[in-house]
Amino acid sequence: ENVAQFKFEANQQITANEQLIADLKLYSKNKKAEVKADYDKSINDLEIQNEILKARVEEQKEANNEKWESFKTEFKHDMDELGQSLRDLGKDNVK
Repeated sequence: ENVAQFKFEANQQITANEQLIADLKLYSKNKKAEVKADYDKSINDLEIQNEILKARVEEQKEANNEKWESFKTEFKHDMDELGQSLRDLGKDNVK
């Protein structure tokens, strides 16, 4: 997997995350005041994490194989964790 392909796939996931975040913000408008502040903070934290991942992937240059493989592994792990957090936060809204 080369850098261009990896960046393309990562950016697709980042865009999907941005859409999930936008949806969560819409759901937030219907939350009761006592839970809304915590919910909004969670959304904001996840949005910041998504922006950090976006910056990391854009800054990544082709490196030697060891560094590149290490970056990909770490990035995919972080992206998976963020995706799970977004899904978990969104589960509230399905009920």
